[in-house]
Amino acid sequence: MIKNKALLKVLIISFILAANYFIVENVNSSSSNPYENRCGPGFRHNIQGWIYLHIEGEPYERGYQYGYLVGKEIADSIERWNEFIINEHKENHWLDFVFINEKSEQKIWDVYIKKAKTNFLDKIPEEFKQEMQGMAAGVRDQGITIFDNREITFDDILVMQFVQDIMYSSFQYRNKRMNLVNYYTNKFLSIFPVPNFVNNIIKRFLDRSFKSKNYEYHPGHCSAFIATGEYTKDGGIVAAHSTVFDPLIAQRCNLIVNVKPSSGHSFTMTTFPGSLWSQEDWYQNEKGIILTETELVPQGPFNIKKTPKGVRSRTAIQYSETIDDVINILQEGNNGLIPNEWLIGDIKTGEIASLEQAYFNTPVKRTFSGFYGSSNAPHNKEVQAEIYGLINIFEPIQKFFYEICSQGRDIKFEELKEKYKGRIDVESAKEILGTHPICNSVTDGKITTSNLLKNNGLQVHIGNPNGIHIIPSAKHKEKYNLITDLPAVGWVEIYNYESKNIEPTLEKKALTGAPFSTDVIWHFNKETNHFYHCNIAINNDDKFAGFSNGELVILSKDSGNEKWSFNLDRNIFKIKVSDENIFIGSSQGIVALNKNTKDVLWDKLSEKRVHSISDSYDDVIFAGCTDGSLYSLNSKHEFIQWNHNFDDSVYVSNTVKDKLFFTSGNRCYATNKDGEILWSFDSAGVITSSPVYRKGRVFFGSWDNKLYCLDEKDGSEIWSFETNWGIASSPEITEDQVFVGGLDSNFYALDIETGGLEWFYKCMAAIHSKPVSYGDYVFFGSDDGRVYALDKKTGKNIWSFAPGYTIDGGVNNYITSPILSEVVLDNGILYLGVNNDVYALNAQTFEEIKETPEKSSGINQELSFVIILLIICFIMFIFLFYLKKKE
Repeated sequence: MIKNKALLKVLIISFILAANYFIVENVNSSSSNPYENRCGPGFRHNIQGWIYLHIEGEPYERGYQYGYLVGKEIADSIERWNEFIINEHKENHWLDFVFINEKSEQKIWDVYIKKAKTNFLDKIPEEFKQEMQGMAAGVRDQGITIFDNREITFDDILVMQFVQDIMYSSFQYRNKRMNLVNYYTNKFLSIFPVPNFVNNIIKRFLDRSFKSKNYEYHPGHCSAFIATGEYTKDGGIVAAHSTVFDPLIAQRCNLIVNVKPSSGHSFTMTTFPGSLWSQEDWYQNEKGIILTETELVPQGPFNIKKTPKGVRSRTAIQYSETIDDVINILQEGNNGLIPNEWLIGDIKTGEIASLEQAYFNTPVKRTFSGFYGSSNAPHNKEVQAEIYGLINIFEPIQKFFYEICSQGRDIKFEELKEKYKGRIDVESAKEILGTHPICNSVTDGKITTSNLLKNNGLQVHIGNPNGIHIIPSAKHKEKYNLITDLPAVGWVEIYNYESKNIEPTLEKKALTGAPFSTDVIWHFNKETNHFYHCNIAINNDDKFAGFSNGELVILSKDSGNEKWSFNLDRNIFKIKVSDENIFIGSSQGIVALNKNTKDVLWDKLSEKRVHSISDSYDDVIFAGCTDGSLYSLNSKHEFIQWNHNFDDSVYVSNTVKDKLFFTSGNRCYATNKDGEILWSFDSAGVITSSPVYRKGRVFFGSWDNKLYCLDEKDGSEIWSFETNWGIASSPEITEDQVFVGGLDSNFYALDIETGGLEWFYKCMAAIHSKPVSYGDYVFFGSDDGRVYALDKKTGKNIWSFAPGYTIDGGVNNYITSPILSEVVLDNGILYLGVNNDVYALNAQTFEEIKETPEKSSGINQELSFVIILLIICFIMFIFLFYLKKKE
């Protein structure tokens, strides 16, 4: 029975919520999401700081989709580049070449338009021109303008393809325009680098004006590596790249474009909005080709009459099936304007290559077992001589400039390739990109592997992979009006599956709106920058917080003060707590701690990354690993009872008495307690979350855009529900409802029996957080930076809370603090972990009767009925026997 005080509290809360319903009734009637996310077969979604854009069809058609769907961001890119080039011209004293009228910000942009038409327009294939025309039309049809409220034209889109090319060829390195007399004169008569190079080395590489904690700004030109064979964990290819450029531009490079052209091969690239080719040097295509690069600095001789880099690289990724194809297309018409070291991989063969491409010297290295690191400094002596403008005999000077250009990154790559030899995979690639000095000035990260690319997948990161939030200095804020903070939002896995346009067929409109927040009861902060996530677990009055830096902290229930902590010195992925012990899945295995003494009971699987663990039941705990391993361990004595190996990461369900359900790749499996596989079910997409068992059924979501409900006994499909894009989180199951968040930004409530839609709620970005049902509400976090509380029956938003950066509908959708971890509720309080913070929030509801989690799938309803019937028959038999005997 509820006590009087508790009853009064419930009545007060009920009154407040009733008032909330009345106030938000009209607000919640239609979608307020400002992003138009479909245009023909094209679509866009916001996902963990990125914009994912899919376009397809004929050139003009896909260009139109591009411009229509990201028109606001294209306009923002144009205005950022305009700010950037104005400042570059002022700081480098290029005013004698371009007159800048302070009152007309279009003046210098008009000069760039003229240069683009004169030098580059005739180098563009007709296919790409049509794409650009379509893009300009798509932006115009959205009514988006730039500068003094003028429309965006084809000329503006043209400049966006060649801003850096124009800057180099017409201003910064104008004296290096190619002719043979000038080249050989420089080669044999110049002892020192040209004045422009000296100016750049002193002015730009020694600039440290853009700083935050453990962050140094230098305007270098990216870091990358590619490895294969004996250097990688599975013998396949691992490739990675991070962008280094002026932050005004680099922070806008949050666009992933998946192109399905009418001719050639589908491909994916990252870039800033408005570009037809990757401006941050990352491509991969459906034929298993990986193409990335870093710019060789400072710059060598070039021939403006030949084909620019962007055209060649886009053509190469769209029309290549082999490394030879890529190299041939990159070499054809090479103009030398932006010299590069290209890193190329082919997952079909496992071969990788390095092409150092200056104008005259273009050496190639190839191997089926090796590691190539790239950090702007040419390795080949001939290439060094060519781009530095030095005679070969001056090797000490070449070495000096090589070290300046690399800034220690090349040496670090050599060190790390030996440290990780034979162990390089996705997770170690993240560690490499997050290591100083490789991570210095970095504004993103991209990784793919043979295993990811076979499913058209990649992992990406907005912000510095070291985990620090980049804050611009006062000097940079004064210099650039459009510059912003750049928070590190963590790695996200993305697969190129097509989005379905199902929303117009839904009978119910999307619910939106959150006019109310909730009370913060207490807030705990670790006071450090290097966090991506925080996992919360509860056992009785103890609140456990596991941070990604390896600290496990136990917090006071009432105040949130730290009671004690334990440092594992490894990334904590998951926490499970029993009455006696704490089990921790981490980047170096699984650890069991005694909850009372804090002693380490055992530490197992230290060579594995355990990101998914089950509850302990009957002294058994299951562990799923990123390398595809599944383990059954005795939770008291640490010994391994059995294990399986799969090709992809394993995600396990909570323990069921005689069965375990888990996913790997595109399959869901059931196994018994002895490890025997009972059944498997194939979805059409990769599964990146744990299945959930309830009432004889197994539920899970897939990147094929579906949530599945399977029969526990044989894995047969009972029903499936289709969303607008993939599902990367586990569902929450109640007695009569199923709740799940989609990467399409929608949160869905379904009928448990039929899978029919009851309502859906639209957020501002994808949903990675597992929902939790508690009391009258369902709770979940979104990549838009908010945790939401929705009414379970109606879907109305009761409250939302933003602990950090949020997406507010503007163009700067990379600025967010995504809620990735599952929230935890207890005694009317919601516990939230995000970055280096833990919050205790008033949930505004209570769970009156807390159900005991199901531990067994054993006795189903049919068997129960049979047993009850037998018991009744037995009682009747005894009764009849008694009557007969009495007679």
